[in-house]
Amino acid sequence: MIGGRERPGICRGNKWLVPVRTGEVFEIHIENKANKLVCMRLLVDGLNWLPEPGEHPEDKGLQTFVWGKHVSLDKARHSSLDPAVSRTFPVQGFAIQTGEEGKVRKFVVSDVRNSLAGQRGFTDQAGLITVAFYEPAGPARGRMAVRDGEEIKVRFKDRDVPIGEQIAVVYIQLVDADEVGANVP
Repeated sequence: MIGGRERPGICRGNKWLVPVRTGEVFEIHIENKANKLVCMRLLVDGLNWLPEPGEHPEDKGLQTFVWGKHVSLDKARHSSLDPAVSRTFPVQGFAIQTGEEGKVRKFVVSDVRNSLAGQRGFTDQAGLITVAFYEPAGPARGRMAVRDGEEIKVRFKDRDVPIGEQIAVVYIQLVDADEVGANVP
């Protein structure tokens, strides 16, 4: 979603390309059509949109979290999509704090050099949005990239649901609108 409107994509082979322009602020809206609780892992430019535990959580007995951390999909912290709460889940940016006082840094289209991944030295997945869906475990069952934008307050309540088998993975590639000849505002 860009400017409150869905940005149509272009199917090229087995890729879904979304034309964008530098400076555009976007959100990713996930719809749970399964009508049951599912778990999701979401990477933007190879960075988890959720804060990840710090490197040494045992230090000083205090758990710290790092936002926008480069992680592999199979190790990324996940969130739960509960249709009893909502069928649609907007992801407005990189979560820097979760809970009732949650905060995110908005997703802003950028060149790779100025992207969050570029600044952190991880550009191999620049411009790639990866979404994987999983069954809950146990009883619960040319390249465009993204920089962090304005910090906003959001209500973000996350359930601690163990993750089980992967259900599906979706890849969305951000591409320069001019390069694919897309007519976008």
